[in-house]
Amino acid sequence: AWVPVPMSAIRVASGGASAQDAEQMRALLAAYGAHANVQVADSGEIERRLRSAVDAAPDLLVILAGDGTARAAADMAGPQGPMIAPLPGGTMNMLPHAVYGAVPWREALTGALERGVERDIGGGLIEGRSFLVAAILGAPALWAPAREAVREGKLGLADLAGGTFTV
Repeated sequence: AWVPVPMSAIRVASGGASAQDAEQMRALLAAYGAHANVQVADSGEIERRLRSAVDAAPDLLVILAGDGTARAAADMAGPQGPMIAPLPGGTMNMLPHAVYGAVPWREALTGALERGVERDIGGGLIEGRSFLVAAILGAPALWAPAREAVREGKLGLADLAGGTFTV
């Protein structure tokens, strides 16, 4: 049986991931005989941690984070890079739900390790920015800064309809 040598990145600042998830992920991967270098990162260091993980050329890069972080990891890995296992750790989790169904990250990772198969994921490019599975376009895309500000506890938003935000 193939045992991956993953490098895992957990984005603590995302909507559904926590610091406790790092130890749980280490334990789960160890139970399958996989050596894991689990890295915990906040939003300020996630890009550097992802680059380091991709450059280490693991068999599998496990991402417990939001859709944007999973997309960034896929962009960095490219078609020749490591396989990406995007686990639901964000707010919307459209990508992991498309891959594994709407299941908790532990169940998705267990399924990937036991029955995982490589598969292509739909996506595209709009004005030089990639998207996977789906994209939020038009006026709703302007709500992202407000959503992130609320997540960070900065509730002083103004003029949401006009697309400007004061935080």
